[in-house]
Amino acid sequence: MTEEQYNKSINTQELQLTVSKKLSHFSIVLFCLFVCIILPVIHAIKYFQGDQSPFMSGEILIIIIPAIIGLLFYWLQKSRLKFKIITTSLTRANLIDIINLVGKQLEWSISHPSHNEVLARTNPSFFSGSWGEQVTVLFYGDEVLINSVCDLNKQTSVVSFGRNRKNVETLINAIKKADKYYT
Repeated sequence: MTEEQYNKSINTQELQLTVSKKLSHFSIVLFCLFVCIILPVIHAIKYFQGDQSPFMSGEILIIIIPAIIGLLFYWLQKSRLKFKIITTSLTRANLIDIINLVGKQLEWSISHPSHNEVLARTNPSFFSGSWGEQVTVLFYGDEVLINSVCDLNKQTSVVSFGRNRKNVETLINAIKKADKYYT
């Protein structure tokens, strides 16, 4: 994550993505929009070719239903980028230790791309039902911002079967438990 992405993530409390990762994350929305746009395009082509037949009654539903589904998927995917924020009195070193312990428990591959960020990925088996998750932890003063989304470097997935929630909740609970212990 660049410094600009980090700052914007802190200000918006939302995980900032590169253009290619946005396309990956929101690909289901793009697919729905493609489906609802294709029929009007076909009618426009026919119109310019001289066929001025009107839309049939069922064709309007083929436009409206994917558009509504696309908007719902947009809202869902957008909400998944929100960070869970926890305030703590733990030191950065304590937090790194906790992240490493939770990572070991949940079988994360952890990297530390910067002083203010920890990035972890899961490596699920073929039969796990998941392509993997990406956990992002940002440090800002006494706040820890935590997000888990389906891994943006792998095949797009719309569902995580609760794995993203488990990643976030397990880490938050470990931080809260340690915070009580140290205070």
